[in-house]
Amino acid sequence: HNTLSDTEVGPFLMIYELEHNDVIFINNPDDTLQRFSVYANMLIGPDDMQKVAAIAEQEPGTLVLVTCENESAEGGYLNRRVVFAKPLG
Repeated sequence: HNTLSDTEVGPFLMIYELEHNDVIFINNPDDTLQRFSVYANMLIGPDDMQKVAAIAEQEPGTLVLVTCENESAEGGYLNRRVVFAKPLG
C-alpha cells in the first residue's frame, strides 16, 4: 500500500519515483539479500493485470510490485502503480 490509513504512510508511498536501473533489495527469510534492477514503472487501469503478466514474462525471475494510486471520490482507486525489476547476478 502507498498509505495504510489517513494518518499512516505505507511502504510503497514513493514507489512512483523508482526509475530505470534503480536497485531494489529484498531480504529473504534465510537472511540472504537479493538485488533487482528496475526496468519499468507504469500506471495502469485496475483491470489491466493481463498486461502486467505479459510484461513480467519478458524477464525470467521478474519482481513485480503493485500498489493502488489515484483515489476516487467515490471510494476505491482509479489506477495501479506497477514496478518491474529483474534479478541482478
